[in-house]
Amino acid sequence: MALASSGALSLSEIQAEFGGSNPISISEYYAAATGVPASGEIAVTDFYGTSAIDVSISNGTISDVQGGGGLSTAKFQVNTNGTITTSGNASSYSDTTWHLPTSVGIGSSYQIRVTATGDTGSLTGTLNTWQTISSFRAWQLSTSSTQRSVALAVSIRDVATETVQDTASISIIVESGF
Repeated sequence: MALASSGALSLSEIQAEFGGSNPISISEYYAAATGVPASGEIAVTDFYGTSAIDVSISNGTISDVQGGGGLSTAKFQVNTNGTITTSGNASSYSDTTWHLPTSVGIGSSYQIRVTATGDTGSLTGTLNTWQTISSFRAWQLSTSSTQRSVALAVSIRDVATETVQDTASISIIVESGF
């Protein structure tokens, strides 16, 4: 859970969020979160709104190419335990997690929203609405002839605060029958 974003904040609250040893020294927390200095002057106020939990998704491309024809399918999927699953034989997307640490059922604390442009008529998966990640959420593009592509704008937010934690642009490209 994120630390308070204003008001009084103690070293013991920072230790409870990020771990550490006693006696507490603020210097143990250099670069502990985005916005916290990695060296030099560090203050308790640098920790306002920070969290030890890391929600992160990367931009990338997921693709599948079937040179001899047949069904070409590529998929982007977020799982309730904080992992990401993709499929496609020509993918360059390398993320395997959206939440660190991964944990069974962590997805119920987060929502995902995906908007799409491109060949959305061939895309499966819910668009344009916030969905709790209490079960896997997937977007898949398929074709058995020609090339199809779609650009996904993906956002993940905290359910309790409705604060967007991260966003990414993911392209899905499928090609078959050439």
